[in-house]
Amino acid sequence: MKTRKKLTEQINKLQGELAALERKQVSQIYGKLVEETLNLLSGVGEGYIDEDYYAPDRYYSSIDGVKNIRISGNDDVVTVKLYQNIILPNTIEVDGKIYSIKVIYSKNYSHKIIN
Repeated sequence: MKTRKKLTEQINKLQGELAALERKQVSQIYGKLVEETLNLLSGVGEGYIDEDYYAPDRYYSSIDGVKNIRISGNDDVVTVKLYQNIILPNTIEVDGKIYSIKVIYSKNYSHKIIN
């Protein structure tokens, strides 16, 4: 029978492995999210959509699980709409400015672009 100490050690090891996996995913997504935010701010790129009924502009993302990104009314927040659960950073730095990440998740979104 395992002791509490051994079980706690196993739990701690698994939590450490989980944290490492989360950090790896965030680091893989971080650069692409910065690139797409720069494209959104510059009004360029394949995923950029100029003003429509719902938002002044948006960027349809190529990141798996992300529908689109927008700059919220508060210029310090990047809103990321997800159609699948992924781990994102809490903040990103773009051109020396720190942006908070606001996540909106819905199963109603998909990877398809609808104009």
